[in-house]
Amino acid sequence: MAQTCCGTPYYISPELCRGEAYDSKADVWALGCVIYELCALQRSPPTPAPAQPTSPHPSSLPHRVSRPFNGANLHAVVMKICTAEPIPLRRVPKLAPELAALVDRMLCKESPHRVSAAQCLVDPFIQEHARRLNLDADLGGGGSGGEDVLGQSQAFQVY
Repeated sequence: MAQTCCGTPYYISPELCRGEAYDSKADVWALGCVIYELCALQRSPPTPAPAQPTSPHPSSLPHRVSRPFNGANLHAVVMKICTAEPIPLRRVPKLAPELAALVDRMLCKESPHRVSAAQCLVDPFIQEHARRLNLDADLGGGGSGGEDVLGQSQAFQVY
């Protein structure tokens, strides 16, 4: 377990925010944050839509989704990472519910319950899209052309 802290504050995992030891699942958290931003299809920070009435509950405004955890300063971002839930990606129109569910699992606040990189790679949604891109041999799909990324004879392994 590592105990150093570096990186973009918006992508820091809850265990890092709490000063706890962390492992590769902290990287899964960071990747989940990046994928969240890509799925939200918004610049960060978000800009409010012009001339629309504001709702008392910000999660009812899909156009305001950008980062999973925003704040006015570092302390506010850390507090949101540790305590708040992001606006669910399932509210983003035309986003595959399987991808939204995978990102939810990547952003699980408790590291032991968060998916690992290996689990992400064998997720059915990722496997299906890897096959479409002809990457199945590289992502554990059993295609022709060498060992999969989860095999022991690869030059690198996912832990």
